[in-house]
Amino acid sequence: MEQNVCKTQFDNLKEKIRVVFSTSFILRCAKLEDNTIYNDIFNNNEIVKILKNEEIIKTAKIFLDNDLNLSKSSKKWFLHRNTMIYRINKIKQIMGLDIRVFADAVLFSNMLEIYKSF
Repeated sequence: MEQNVCKTQFDNLKEKIRVVFSTSFILRCAKLEDNTIYNDIFNNNEIVKILKNEEIIKTAKIFLDNDLNLSKSSKKWFLHRNTMIYRINKIKQIMGLDIRVFADAVLFSNMLEIYKSF
């Protein structure tokens, strides 16, 4: 039964990202050896470009580490606030995750950790 939940079909990629990288879904599917659900997402060239872009990932990590506070993050990294906004918007545009929203920030963080170990 657990495996059936993990093989759910989704209408679009953004919906799939939201479900697949939610903490409860990860906990249910982590026990399974079948990683096809992650393959669909990590084989998407646009998503991989974001996840491999060191500047965007570093920006996202600093933003997450500074409690989703743009001003605090940009001052700490000596990066113009508009540059941070541009990079964060790039994540939103391609992945559909607005990491300025806590729930999406958690999903992005989970996704990044799984991608690193994938």
